[in-house]
Amino acid sequence: MTAANATPPTGKMAEFDAMLAAATIHQFTLREIRILLHIPTARARGKAQPPSTADVADALGINKPSISRGCRSLVAHELVESIRDPADGRRICLTRTASGEAFVKRIERAAGKTGENADDIEGL
Repeated sequence: MTAANATPPTGKMAEFDAMLAAATIHQFTLREIRILLHIPTARARGKAQPPSTADVADALGINKPSISRGCRSLVAHELVESIRDPADGRRICLTRTASGEAFVKRIERAAGKTGENADDIEGL
């Protein structure tokens, strides 16, 4: 099926598309948004170690290469910071930046407009 003759989304997916467009966050994939929602800010983590790409992959049930691609996009948009773990150079830890936190708040406000909880976006 080509984009020209694709069936437009209906129901919850149509609501979600409208929500993303209204919040000007449509440039990101649903996977990238799920990743961003799962990564805490440094403040929210407290003294806990930030999650690694492998931790996020396990928690979301997404393979690690897909998480890595999504994280690269989020890092490029300065929504997430990736830090190599000094104790294990193979481990990449992820923290949401201040811009990432502001972006999540926009998602939450947009989700509130459709009556959805931002944590439940993956169920759409």
